[in-house]
Amino acid sequence: MQPPSAHLIAFAATRGPQCQRALAQLQLPHLEKILQRLAPTVLQSSVADTLTPLHESLVAQYAGLRFSDGLVPWAAQEAHALGLTALHGMTGWALITPCHWTVHADHVHMDDPAQLSLTAQNQDALWQSMEPYFSEDGITLFAQSHQKNGRYWLAHGAVFRELPTASLDRVAGQKVDSWMPRQVQAKALRRLQNEMQMLLY
Repeated sequence: MQPPSAHLIAFAATRGPQCQRALAQLQLPHLEKILQRLAPTVLQSSVADTLTPLHESLVAQYAGLRFSDGLVPWAAQEAHALGLTALHGMTGWALITPCHWTVHADHVHMDDPAQLSLTAQNQDALWQSMEPYFSEDGITLFAQSHQKNGRYWLAHGAVFRELPTASLDRVAGQKVDSWMPRQVQAKALRRLQNEMQMLLY
């Protein structure tokens, strides 16, 4: 007999005011029918300012990953699956995702990276332009791009070791400032990011 399957609806129990306003107006008859056939588990929620959203934490726990907030080893897992950790080890990995920022008078807003709709050819051209800057800072930016909610590259460098960062699901559609890493080791990354803004403007 197979164990019962689990279903996860991301962002369904967010306590933030935007979600609460949306929930008050939503009509989801098909979802309501499905939910009548399922057995709910204990409601789980998290605070809105955690770097890792609840659905990512639950998926990581289900996968047996050990992590703390902002340090889910998604990039290391992917690098391991590609055989890259045999040379570089399991620490110091990151996912580098191009995204569009809109600068306003008092804040900077990040669009959903998936909305860029970059092709593999676009991504290759971007990599050619960006790679020398990463290399100069001791970061290996692997040329092969990947696709999942937008295109991204794997990167490896000492600067990423034990550096908590916000999930893209946290920042997409939001002001970026409060989500930027402020640790001393992130100073070089902030400079590199500014260089990328000027390069790709």
